[in-house]
Formats: sequence, structure tokens, C-alpha cells
Amino acid sequence: FFQAEDGIRDDLVTGVQTCALPIFPPSIEIRYHTVPAGHVDSYPLDMLSELLNERTGRLYTGLVEGRGIASSARSSSDTRKYAGLFSFEAETRGAATPEQLEAAWYEELAKLQQAEVPERELRKVKNRVAAGNYRRLENNMSLLIQLAFAEAVLDWREINDGPKKYEAVTAADIQRVAKKYFDPTNRSVAVYRRQ
Repeated sequence: FFQAEDGIRDDLVTGVQTCALPIFPPSIEIRYHTVPAGHVDSYPLDMLSELLNERTGRLYTGLVEGRGIASSARSSSDTRKYAGLFSFEAETRGAATPEQLEAAWYEELAKLQQAEVPERELRKVKNRVAAGNYRRLENNMSLLIQLAFAEAVLDWREINDGPKKYEAVTAADIQRVAKKYFDPTNRSVAVYRRQ
């Protein structure tokens, strides 16, 4: 590794760049380059993020409740018109370090890469996504925002077609995208520490 004075560390072998900035509480963010909205892999990536989030998600149960090293942990799949990104963010708890959070993320990721998500766990996430899609149609303002966003990124018809595409995501799809996009050479790591 190369450690620069500005806090940026380059791994010359893998091309991974790590940036350390002063912040409280210490935290970490790992981002991966992914696909644009509407790509066949964007739907499994979104479902993967849903699987990791919420109080019953793998990040909360694994890092916050399980290991007790994070005060919060979340992921997001952000697909845009021409490209996308998937991010993992977590803040330390107690004496934990950002490096422990990073190692825990890679462990959770390895589980997703090595074994398919159980059907019951996937069904729970699909139900939550379907309910969220339905709730967003409850009022005119929300419907307007959904239509405008869908038209700007893809096509207004996505508001009707998207829920079917999320429902069609399989455990094998989630495992496939976890293997395909979460490669060490496809990530950027930012570490935030107290000064």
C-alpha cells in the first residue's frame, strides 16, 4: 500500500483506493460500480440491498445486534440512467474500528456469494418491496414523482413493469450479482476517523 499525506491509500496491486478523512464517529463506506437503471442486473442488485437493510436485514442482525461493532449499517443500490453504484456504509460502536466493519462486510458478502438466499428470507423482502411499491401509488404527489423519475431514467411504463421485474428476481440472481459486481478491483473504500 502507498500512504499519502492527504489520507489516500492506493493498493498498487489491485487498484483499490482507500481514503481516510477525519470525522466522528469513525465509519466506513465501500462503493462498487454497477449497472444503469433498467439493466437486467439492476433488479437483483436492488433486491440485494433490500435483503441487507432494515432491522431484520443481514447488516443489522450481523453487525449491529450480532457482533455489536456497528451503531448503524446500511446498503444502497443507486442505479441511474448511464451507470450505477452499490454502497455499504457503517458507523462504529464502542471500541470497534472501521477495519472491523470492513472485514465484517466482506464476511457478509462472502455468505451471499457462497450460498443462495433462503426462499423464506427472499419472500419476506419481496413482500416488503411490493408493499412499498403499492404505498407509493396512494396519493397524486407520490404518483407524480414516481412517473417523473421513471420517465427521466427509463420510461414512464417502468412504474407498471418494475414491480413484476422485482417479483421475478430469484435467489440465484442475487448470488450471481454478488459474485459478479463485488470484486475487490471494482470498489472504492472511504474510511472516516476521529482526528
